[in-house]
Amino acid sequence: MIHVIIDYRVEQTQIKKVLKLIEEFVLGIKANEPNTLYYHSFQDQVSPGKFTHVMAFKDESAQQLHRESAYCRKFVERLYPLCIEQPSPRTIDQVASKTTPADK
Repeated sequence: MIHVIIDYRVEQTQIKKVLKLIEEFVLGIKANEPNTLYYHSFQDQVSPGKFTHVMAFKDESAQQLHRESAYCRKFVERLYPLCIEQPSPRTIDQVASKTTPADK
């Protein structure tokens, strides 16, 4: 399993636009990526222009499918120009977890 976390920051004036982009992007993931085990997008409560995306892929082919999808390219093309702190992906290792059935 591959876990990735991505942080970035946008101007306050761009938050509504970014929220819409995220919503559209995640719909594409839900519809097309059965081997993306989870994809969560978070907005910081103290600094609402800061976003964090956390995801897990079954394997490298699932991650590649995600990266090469048209909706991922579209999201990146539209998001990056709005960022004042560019997205910085990091691959992370899980050391412990607790999962609940709640899903939005």
